[in-house]
Amino acid sequence: MRQKHYLFLLLIFITNISLASSTDSKITDVTVYRQYARINRIATINYSSGTSEIVLGNLSSNIIPSSIQANVKGAATLLSLNHQINYLENQDRPKMIKVLQDSLLLIQNDLKWIQNQKAALQGEEQLINLNNKLGSAETGMTVIALQDLSKFYRERILEIKKKIFDLEKDEYELALKRNRIHAQLNEVSANFVTKPTGEIILQLTATAPGKASISFSYLVNSAGWTPMYDIRYEGIEKEISLIYKANVYQNSGYDWDNVNLTVSNGNPAQNNERPILNPIYINFYQGQVNIRGARAEKSMANMAYAQSLPSIEMEDYIEKDKAPEYIVTATENQMTTEYSINLKQSIASDGKFHLVAITDFDLEAKYQYHSVPRIDKGAYLLGKVYNFGKYNLLVGTANIFFEDMYIGQSQLNPNVSSDTLLISLGKDNNINIQRNQLNDLTSTKLIGANKKQTYAYEIIVKNNKNKAINIEILDAIPISQNTEIEVELIESSDAEYLKDYGKLSWNIKLDPGQSKRLTFTYSVKYPKNQVVSEF
Repeated sequence: MRQKHYLFLLLIFITNISLASSTDSKITDVTVYRQYARINRIATINYSSGTSEIVLGNLSSNIIPSSIQANVKGAATLLSLNHQINYLENQDRPKMIKVLQDSLLLIQNDLKWIQNQKAALQGEEQLINLNNKLGSAETGMTVIALQDLSKFYRERILEIKKKIFDLEKDEYELALKRNRIHAQLNEVSANFVTKPTGEIILQLTATAPGKASISFSYLVNSAGWTPMYDIRYEGIEKEISLIYKANVYQNSGYDWDNVNLTVSNGNPAQNNERPILNPIYINFYQGQVNIRGARAEKSMANMAYAQSLPSIEMEDYIEKDKAPEYIVTATENQMTTEYSINLKQSIASDGKFHLVAITDFDLEAKYQYHSVPRIDKGAYLLGKVYNFGKYNLLVGTANIFFEDMYIGQSQLNPNVSSDTLLISLGKDNNINIQRNQLNDLTSTKLIGANKKQTYAYEIIVKNNKNKAINIEILDAIPISQNTEIEVELIESSDAEYLKDYGKLSWNIKLDPGQSKRLTFTYSVKYPKNQVVSEF
């Protein structure tokens, strides 16, 4: 008896929950940050006099409760706001699942109709066969009557066979379509995991019943964007065209359909606590501190973050006649810059990257070739952009195009302390560079208790282009970290030498077809009973 009582109470509890007033809302605006996204929604509600409770349901389960804000426009006053997770009602299925299921239902109906037609034709065929046997068994049938019966049998049976044959062809084609749709439905359904939904509960008070409009917003932690650039240039006499794009992703559980989209370089997920300088203590060393584990942990954390990023899905863009103009308005706030897009955007909740254009710049740049033949014998064209801070760029991958031809990717890194942004525009194969050790000038000598090794190298640069170039060549000699090891630069072909860094640099101009030979020699002296190594 007590068990039935518990079941009755549970039934009442579930019934009351399912009958709770839940109001749907519509997404109007979305602001996507580097991590997180702010969702703005509107809803129209009916409230009663006195205190009433309104449930804004069918929301993402990834809401950050502390970020929820609401504004009521009407004669009601907002008393309180709370957030909860509803585990009894699940979010809507993706539209693709509904479309595929509807298609399967139509195909199943068509297959059933084909089977019914086949059954009718096969029944008629059996009936004709039965009558044919009865007619043949009859005595006294004239030859003409028998011929007419045979002709009818032949023509009608062939007609029936032809119809059944055509129906089976249609049935086969429909079965193939059904199998393909089944496979696609399984693929889509496998990526769709049923999750609970979020709800926002509002408590209102009013002197009389009425209707109000509610606008509310919240952050979700399953969205963000990464920067991507297209760098285009037509030659070293022209400006660099930089197209700034955002790879937007979201997995909130709900598609953003036809919304006003804003991309912000802010990041609500970052730590906003000011740094506090604590005292630094020193004591006698008592054991080895294991920092490797901490580094490994940090490395694994970075790896986990990298793996959590979605894969990029490039979308096709189809030009349409008289398409509306795509305008992005940049607003620079106290700490962030926001880019608002004038055309409505749709971003599916699939966790994949969706490319959105932000803005473009024409960058005034000075061009120079650059090579470090000790590491790579290629000559790379650099674009030097000054005063780049005004563009509010972020670290990101850049696709490089020269005269509309894709030549590769580079990394754009504006997080430098200098006022010059270096953009690598790719390798120029028309500049040949060789670096060789000069064996006849390389030697080893014993001087008392010391050994002295002398090294010599040559760098040959040839300009195979039809125009003059300026190129910077970098190399290095070792830097001693021990007073017993002496490093001396003997000859450098007038290179600029930064001793503290061991850096050698040459800036040379080469006319078309011209080549130049650079040499440098250095020595290393150290105790002969020791072994030295470069690292």
